[in-house]
Amino acid sequence: MLLWFVFASMTAAAIFAVLWPLGRAADEQAGSDLAVYRDQLDELERDRRAGLIGEAEAQAARIEVSRRLITAADAAEFANSLPVGSGNPNDARGYEVLAPVYLRFGRLADAVNARRKLLALKGENAERQSDLGEALAATANGIVTAEAKTAFDRALAIDPKELKARFFIGLAAEQDGDRTKAATIWRGMLEGAPSDAPWLPMVREALGRVTVTPHIAASPGPSAEDVAAAGSMNEKDRGEMIRGMVARLAERLKENGSDIEGWQRLLRAYMVLGERNKAQDAAGDAKKAFSNDPDKLRRIEDMIKSLEIDG
Repeated sequence: MLLWFVFASMTAAAIFAVLWPLGRAADEQAGSDLAVYRDQLDELERDRRAGLIGEAEAQAARIEVSRRLITAADAAEFANSLPVGSGNPNDARGYEVLAPVYLRFGRLADAVNARRKLLALKGENAERQSDLGEALAATANGIVTAEAKTAFDRALAIDPKELKARFFIGLAAEQDGDRTKAATIWRGMLEGAPSDAPWLPMVREALGRVTVTPHIAASPGPSAEDVAAAGSMNEKDRGEMIRGMVARLAERLKENGSDIEGWQRLLRAYMVLGERNKAQDAAGDAKKAFSNDPDKLRRIEDMIKSLEIDG
C-alpha cells in the first residue's frame, strides 16, 4: 500500500522490459544479481531525471526490474544474510531497495522485516519510522495498530511535518472514533499544500469521509437521511448511530452468512470500535459459515490473523 506509487500498465511493463538490458543478469549468481538489479534501478532513475526515458517507461521498467530483484533476493536468502548490527551501508542499500518492492508486490511480512533492518542499519529518522508504520498498517489490512501508531508518533516527534505519518495518525484517530481529530489533522495537511501534490485527492477523500458520512457503512449503506443526520450529530450520538449500523449488519449476516465482504466489514468494524469480544464471536460464526468453502474460509482466517482478533 504505497501512498505515492502508481503502477504503470502491465502492457507497458511487458513491452519495455524487452527493450531494457537485463540479459547479463541471467548468468550471474544470486548475490551478484542483487547488485546488478540495484544498479539498474539507480540507472533508471538517472535516465529518467536526464530525460532519456519518460516517466511511464521508467515506471514500467521499475516493475520488471523489481520482480527480478525479488527473485534474486529469494534465491540468495537475502532476508537472513545480513547481520542486523553490521551497519554496512552496502547492506543497508539492499534493504532500502527491497523494502518498497516487497510492499508493492504484497510481500508484507518481508516489507516489515526490511524496514526494521533498515532502521537498525542506518538509524532512525522520520521517513524510516513512517515507512515502518506504513508496512505494519498494510499487514493489518489498513488498520493502524498500536505498533504502527508508535512508529508514526516517533516519525512526527522527529519531523512534525512528515506527510505520511500525519495522514496515518489521522486515520488512526478515525478508526478510534475521533472524527474531529482526524478532520483537524487532514485539514492541516491541505492548508498551504501545493495544488499539484499527488496526495491531495486521497486526503480530500478521507476528510470527506469523516465530515459527511459515518466511517463504518453496513450494506446496503447509509440512506440519505442517515448521512444528513450524521452531519449534525455530536460524537457520542454519531458513535451510537455507527454501532446501530454495525448491529444491523450483524443481524443480516445471521440471516444470510454467505456474504464474505460483509463478514470482513463486520470484523474490521468491531476491532475499530474496540469490541474485541464481539469480533471474536463474529470470527467464530464466520468460520462456521464458510466451513465448506475453503477459499472463503482462508480469507476469513487471514483477516482474523491480520487484525489480531485472537491475540
